[in-house]
Amino acid sequence: MAELFFKYKTILLSSVLGIVCILLIAIFFKTTDDIEYTEPVEVNNSVSANEEIEEVVDNEYIYVEIKGAVKHPDVYKISKDARVKDLIILGEPLQNADLNSLNQSEKLHDEKSIYVPVKGEVVEVKESETSEKSVVNINTATKEELMRLNGVGEKKAETIIEYREENGLFNKKEDLMNIPGIGQKTFENLQEHIEI
Repeated sequence: MAELFFKYKTILLSSVLGIVCILLIAIFFKTTDDIEYTEPVEVNNSVSANEEIEEVVDNEYIYVEIKGAVKHPDVYKISKDARVKDLIILGEPLQNADLNSLNQSEKLHDEKSIYVPVKGEVVEVKESETSEKSVVNINTATKEELMRLNGVGEKKAETIIEYREENGLFNKKEDLMNIPGIGQKTFENLQEHIEI
């Protein structure tokens, strides 16, 4: 038997070495099957491209808060076209939430806060919400609300709304002067009666 081993030792060692190599190759391919390969993505690191992307992203979203009878009261980053109903869904209303007391179709605007009351809860309404406002929010005002401003008639109110729809919300009060027909003097008369 020993003679056979020495006679065929080269063949035996080669066979064992071959089997070990095949096992190592099989193990290697087995572990690499779990790895997903993706194509490389070209990244543009220019400053102007980054600023442009940032500007587009900022114009697409607003920050709004929901609190009260919801599971997840918080400030949410949401599409600028969202409605109160969309925010309520994110906050997940509690079983005892009084959703009928809210205007769920109201369009949200940046920095808006929505309070969801509990059924039967008496919510104090601020006086400014029930009486005519002395200050008009130019980002959310209707044509009628804008027409309450001194010096703003029907045509100018429509122009303000058209500008807002085409260019997005006003970032500062002074942006109102970008509208044809509203110059420095008109703006000075309106300034204390408007808000963002």
